[in-house]
This record gives sequence, C-alpha cells and structure tokens, in this order.
Amino acid sequence: MFRYRLTAFAVGAAIMMAEMAAARAIAPHFGASIIVWTNVIGIVMLALALGYWAGGRIAAAHPHVRVLGGIIIGAGILLLVPAFATRAIAGSLVLDALSFSGGFTALALGSFLSVTLLFAVPIALLGTVAPFLIQLAASGQDAVGRVAGSLYALSTVGSLVGTFLPALVLLPTIGTRRTIIVASVVLILVGAMLLPHARRGTSVAVLLAAALLGVPDAPLPWFFGGEVIAATESRYQYLRIVDRPSPREAGTRERMLIFNEGFGVQSIAVEEGSIPRGYFTALAAMPSLFSDGRALRVLILGNAGGTIGHLLELSFPDREIAITGVEIDPAVTTLTRAHFPPPPVAYPVVHADSRVFLQTTDAQYDIIVGDAYTDQLTIPAHLVSEEFFALVARHLAEDGIAAFNINAPRDDSRLLASLTQTIRSAFPHVMIGSTPRSWNRIVLASNRVIDARASDALASGIHFAVVERDPFRRPFTDDWAPIELATDIEVLGAMLRP
Repeated sequence: MFRYRLTAFAVGAAIMMAEMAAARAIAPHFGASIIVWTNVIGIVMLALALGYWAGGRIAAAHPHVRVLGGIIIGAGILLLVPAFATRAIAGSLVLDALSFSGGFTALALGSFLSVTLLFAVPIALLGTVAPFLIQLAASGQDAVGRVAGSLYALSTVGSLVGTFLPALVLLPTIGTRRTIIVASVVLILVGAMLLPHARRGTSVAVLLAAALLGVPDAPLPWFFGGEVIAATESRYQYLRIVDRPSPREAGTRERMLIFNEGFGVQSIAVEEGSIPRGYFTALAAMPSLFSDGRALRVLILGNAGGTIGHLLELSFPDREIAITGVEIDPAVTTLTRAHFPPPPVAYPVVHADSRVFLQTTDAQYDIIVGDAYTDQLTIPAHLVSEEFFALVARHLAEDGIAAFNINAPRDDSRLLASLTQTIRSAFPHVMIGSTPRSWNRIVLASNRVIDARASDALASGIHFAVVERDPFRRPFTDDWAPIELATDIEVLGAMLRP
C-alpha cells in the first residue's frame, strides 16, 4: 500500500509542476495573461478528464501494476519533449498565428495549440493514474471509499507541493526547462518503483533524463530582433536585456528591458548619446510643473530598469529631488543594475507590489508616477480601480501631481475612457496627452488645476486636454476591472484596422 500512496503523492506533484511550468514555458512567446492561463488550466483539466476516463477502462481490463508503471514512465519520458521543443513549437506557432490574425487571436490560438501539442498527452497519461491506483489498492477490499479518499488526499497534498515548490524554489533557481526535467525524473523513478523487474532499463532512463539537467540554456531571442545580451527567469516572469539599433537615431543602439513575450518595452537604458524619448522624457519633466523650486519627493510605481528616475536626475541636476522606486520583482532591479548605466545619484528601490506599498506607508509625495505594467501592454487589474486611485490620492501632497502612463491605440479608445474616468473619480482635475507616434498616453491628475504648458519639456509635441466627468462611463473597481480582456480586444482591433 505504501508504494501506491507514494505514487499518488508524486504524480499529484508532477501534474502541478508540469502545469506551472507550462505557463512559464510559453510566456516568452505568448505572455502570461489571463487568456494564456485560461488555456493552460483548461487544457490540463481536459487532459486529466480524458485520462481519468481512459484510466478507469484500462484498469478494469488490465489491473496489473506493471501496466501502471509503464504508463507513468511513458508520461515521464514524454514530458521531456516540452523541456526541449517549446522554443521550436511555440515560436513557430506564434509566427503562424500572427500571419493570419493579430494580437488577441494570435495569443489565444497560439498558446492553446502550444500547450495542447506539448503537454496534453503526458498530462492525460498522468490522469490515468488515479483510477488505476484505486483499482489496484482497493482490490479485494470492501472499504473502497476509504482507500479512494486516502489516495486522493495524498494526491492533493502532492499537488500542493508541486504548486509551491516550482513557484518558490525551482523556477527562480533552476529555470523552467530544468523544472520540467525534475518532474520527468520523478515520474520515471516512481514508475521504476512499480516495475522491480525492469530496474536496469528504468535506471538508464533516469540517468539519461537527469543528465539533461546539465544541458546549458541559451537565451530566447526577442520576437522583434536585436541581440539578447542577458536573460533570466524570476518568480514573476522571463526577463531579457536586448540591444538593437535605435529606431530614432541612425548609427546608435539602445538597450532595453523586455518582459516575457516582449510586445511592450519596460525600460530603456539612459546612456551617453542615447537618451530615451517619448513618454519617458515627458514623465521625467514633471518637476517643472512646480515653479517654486522647492525640494520634491517623487514616488515611481513600477520602477522597472529605472529609466524615469535616471532621466529625472539628469534633467534637474541642481534641484533637490528625493526619489523612491517601487518594483515588485527584485530580479528586474538586479538584472538592470548589472547591464544599465547607473543614475547620477542612486535612489532606493523597494521590492513590493505598488498597492501593497501604498497601503503600508504614511509617506506623502509631491509627484507620484504610475508606470506599472505586466506583459502585453497590460496594467495589473488591482492598479486600475477606483480604490487604487483613491489610495494614490491619499499619498499625494495637497498640491501634488500624479502622472500615469496608459497604453491605448486610439484617442477614442473605450479602455482609455474607462481608465481616465476611473482616475477622475479620485481627482477633481485630470488631463490627458498623447505622445507622438506612440500608443502611450500620459494622464495627469491633481487636486489643483494643472497647466501642462508650463513645462516645455512635458508639453513638447504633446497636446493635453482636460478630462471632463462622464456619468455614463462605468469606472473600474476592485470588483470589476476586465483590463486584460479589454486591452487584448483593443490591440486586436488596432492590428486589424486598415
């Protein structure tokens, strides 16, 4: 009975390790939005359902432990396929999907097909294990319910281990591919335990699978080209530092921080002779809206690689500005500090969620910049609600100004209108401006009237307009903020629109 219990525990852990790794394996190609996660969870559940059905039939017809052992070993071997084939399959599918669709459709269809091709078969094989174990463990016993309950409980505990172990230990330390290999090795070992007469063959399989842990990783190329000079996996995402020729200044190059699939650029290095333009420069001009020359306290929510903070210090070298950055991912700070030039004066970066940080501090700021993005041009849902903007307002000085970077393909974007009305619910004065040849919109919010034209650097090439209250536009709340779906729909519409 012990080996059946151990099998239930190990297979439960392996299933969740594979599911967690599946989402991370395709993130560099399709991102990690709720659409991608829906595909991962849905396909895993469907594969398990098919496995449960097939396992019950196979166990009834062939109730032999050697059959179960062979199934588990087979699942372990097949799990090695996504460990090495994800780049080729997912990379090809994203190109195919984009060739006849765009944005939302490409991500939804491409991620669905990738997970199905790479993970559905081994997961389905693992689904056969539960009914097989019940058939074998309860054979000749009356207490089938007790046996089933015990095995399902152990399987669930294994699933918990398989959830927390990758997220907290394996993925950020050994990476996605090696996490999948670890799950494969565990399965082959468990299968070998059930096949004592085939130990030599299974031992060779285990050694070969374990040897694959030593195969070095190569950084994934960025979808839009350039040279990837560094890459790492963190607890939150796949990170890359990419060098490419600057699209703005011939003969120069720019260094960028890219998250996951890289449809958006999170930071650009501030280097001599190559100063980032667009919304970075505009947000860094915020101190010029304070004409009294006083010392300023600045909070940057979504510090990323520190582009805005660096530009702030370069733009106002003679002004006393105390900057605090908030960045949820410590790996982002570590990677960019290693590959981006440092700002003139190092400023503290707090590694925390932006909203959690605001909830745990009493500090007041003259300027609060909101530039917290995840992949696919999407702001996290809890950072676009009425409750969040009310929290920002409470931490803003009486005459302070908040500035938010919002992506939208058109000025008449419904998503943009919902976001600006949500901000308007917390601030009496709101203005919006579009940066040239960009989807970036800058929204200024304050308790006082804002004169954006007072800053040449801020208003250069940007026309700001006052945002009036629209009582018919539903604002986002903590209970209702479909930001990911709305963003994907607008991106798709922009790509399909002539």
